[in-house]
Amino acid sequence: MQKEWSDKLEIGSGENPGEGFTHLDINPNAPHVEFVGDIRAIFMPKEYDISLYPTLLPLRPKLLEEGATRFPSTAEHLADELCLFNEIRLYHVVEHIHWYNQMAMWQWLYQLLKEGGKLDIETPDMEWVMKLYLKNRSKWRRFLNGGILNYPRTEHPDISANTGESLSRWVAFKIHSGGSYDKLSGIHDHHLGMYDKTRLKAELENSGFSSTVSQIQGTLKAVAVKPIKKS
Repeated sequence: MQKEWSDKLEIGSGENPGEGFTHLDINPNAPHVEFVGDIRAIFMPKEYDISLYPTLLPLRPKLLEEGATRFPSTAEHLADELCLFNEIRLYHVVEHIHWYNQMAMWQWLYQLLKEGGKLDIETPDMEWVMKLYLKNRSKWRRFLNGGILNYPRTEHPDISANTGESLSRWVAFKIHSGGSYDKLSGIHDHHLGMYDKTRLKAELENSGFSSTVSQIQGTLKAVAVKPIKKS
């Protein structure tokens, strides 16, 4: 690992990179970014061309260096480890990965971590969105029939600005995101794989991590640790 790299990596650092981290972002104009590119090119090599992102090559597992068209299986990923970082931060990143490729993402992240290293994860909580919709839909229906809109606005603080006073549109916005287009990166802001607490914990632990997952006002916060191997 190059000397100027920190042993902490922030993926999706965007416009507000964390202090003390090495930064990875798809936007080449993001501040203080050392790795530029779409991480899907690493663990989805059939769909994305990693040659477009040369700075990502040091983060690619050895088994993919010879032009393999798939990410290693669970058994293989345990035997092919890069061990570059003690901590990897992913704040509102994993939901932008296709749900059917998220296991490959976790396996790649497992390889990047040193033993005892951790993932620090934040991602939207799908269960929270669904529960609020089910809780408040009857109030919304009464409003459509001429009643007063009296569901708790504190539970939907962004409903007016983003969804035009529609509860179902609010759900669509929270699940799929707004779809805004970033001209600099060429990426639409879409959610491609949402988690609830149970699925997030299961996928982390099936990828080899020990994990804790908590639910905080619409956000899942998880810490996943790569175990230290017994000698």
